[in-house]
Amino acid sequence: MPLLPFPTNDLICNCLSPRDLYRYSRANREAYGYVQSYRTRAFDIYTLLSRYSTEPEINQLRILQALTGMLISGSTASQFFNRLLYPQSDLDIRGTSIQWGSR
Repeated sequence: MPLLPFPTNDLICNCLSPRDLYRYSRANREAYGYVQSYRTRAFDIYTLLSRYSTEPEINQLRILQALTGMLISGSTASQFFNRLLYPQSDLDIRGTSIQWGSR
């Protein structure tokens, strides 16, 4: 039996916890493929950050994150993991102090 169309499945998956998404993906191959596709769309960092920056700036931010250990925090992180959108949110970035050139 085929799964529901994408829009219907998206509505269902939006309500599932990460644990339940995993369980659903184990139902059969078709469900697994759908959940993988959903995860790619639902957890897209570029879509989330495009509200604040252009794609080249997002790429630079991600490089800085990799080099310095900076983390996106606050409401933006909450939006990403909860798959929600807060219209008036800002971008919070948290990092540690770094001493350049120290040994």
